[in-house]
Amino acid sequence: GDDFGFLVPTPTQPELSESGNEAFQILAQITAPPAASGFSFPIGCGIAPTSARSYGVRVLEEKVVAGLHATVLETDSAAALTGWLGSHGYSFSPAVEAWAQPYVEKHWKITAMKVVKKKEGEPHSEVAATSLRMSFQTDRPLFPYREPDSAEAARALNATGRLLQIYFISDQRYEGALEAGEKWSGQTTWSGPLTSIQRSRLLDKLGLPGTTGPATWHLTEFVDKWQYEKAAGDLFFHPSVDQSRITRGEPGSRSQPGSRGQGVWIALAGVALVWGLWRTFQAPR
Repeated sequence: GDDFGFLVPTPTQPELSESGNEAFQILAQITAPPAASGFSFPIGCGIAPTSARSYGVRVLEEKVVAGLHATVLETDSAAALTGWLGSHGYSFSPAVEAWAQPYVEKHWKITAMKVVKKKEGEPHSEVAATSLRMSFQTDRPLFPYREPDSAEAARALNATGRLLQIYFISDQRYEGALEAGEKWSGQTTWSGPLTSIQRSRLLDKLGLPGTTGPATWHLTEFVDKWQYEKAAGDLFFHPSVDQSRITRGEPGSRSQPGSRGQGVWIALAGVALVWGLWRTFQAPR
């Protein structure tokens, strides 16, 4: 295709800003097997908004950030949303309209993003996107797991599998479940407290103030062999009954997200107690 873009639903209007790619390298080092880790880890707990309407869609914000042209939208009609997408160069289909319908009914916001090409208007020109942070208020931490039905496209591309990796930062160990409590295929691969030094380094790389989130951080890593099939719902997180620490075993047992050819999507989620949620996306390679 001439463009690469994606849609992200959030329950409230997000704040969009560039974040640091280096944070993911730090997190990968923290959760690596002991012999491969360079960290010492203690045991135990330790554009302006506009009111213009197009196809019944309201544009709340439009800006270029982290190498992405982002537009935050709200609408009362899934059909209106697909009309807006079609008029602005996005792929649209009945499957996209069906995907959007539950979010429209719940009055969620949809952020439409395209990777900005260095030579705008020229097909297949060079792109340079970086990590994007989306901050928004929510009553439950979430990852937008639902997609338009992608099985047919996956077959056409001979795509058999992909890896979703989530780094979740909070004040305790969390676990994930799909809507209505349905079981999620993701596995917890690492969980433990972060030191104050690690917390400070991550905040610095993410470009966040020192007061972000709880004073003591707990990191949980999830790895999911994300199937190309219709999901039962979005992914929500809640405190785990089991608060024991999880570490990886011998070197070599760790999968290597981020390697070329794997089609990896990495997300970093953090809970700021009851006040909200911030998350950083590192787009697929």
